[in-house]
Amino acid sequence: MEQPAPTKNGQHMLSHLLAIAYHVLEETKYMNLRPPLRPSSKLFALDAPAPGSPPRSPTEADTPQDETHPDVNGLAAGFAGAAHTQTGNQGHPIVLPYSPEEIQDTYTKIAALKAQYIKISAELLEAVKEVEAKKTPPQDDKDTMAKLVARRNQLRKVRRSQ
Repeated sequence: MEQPAPTKNGQHMLSHLLAIAYHVLEETKYMNLRPPLRPSSKLFALDAPAPGSPPRSPTEADTPQDETHPDVNGLAAGFAGAAHTQTGNQGHPIVLPYSPEEIQDTYTKIAALKAQYIKISAELLEAVKEVEAKKTPPQDDKDTMAKLVARRNQLRKVRRSQ
């Protein structure tokens, strides 16, 4: 009668783990459509200065420019203003709908889900260890049974010899 309770609890924990994984996937589903936290970063720009070359003027590096962003994998089509850049009107930059706060909020949610996942995984591991510990006593029963069988056989031999 006690066996179904740990199984049900284990199933409950597994369903929580699956729900957490689902929430992480939902949060990350559209992350590649969101801009980086520092959109003015020139880290991966083709015209970035090579090591040893003279630095650019500070005003050029710090000011955001109205340049068109390359449409990587056709992702810009989902952003407002993308139709203007595709028609040749270069005066309108792509409007990115997500603020850095929203992006950071996504990372915060994922971190919270990770903490929940780790906690539930630890609880599930403890439950598995408890079930394994409950399965250990039958080994003691086998040893006891082997001793009883040996004693019975010994007593039978004594009876036969009488």
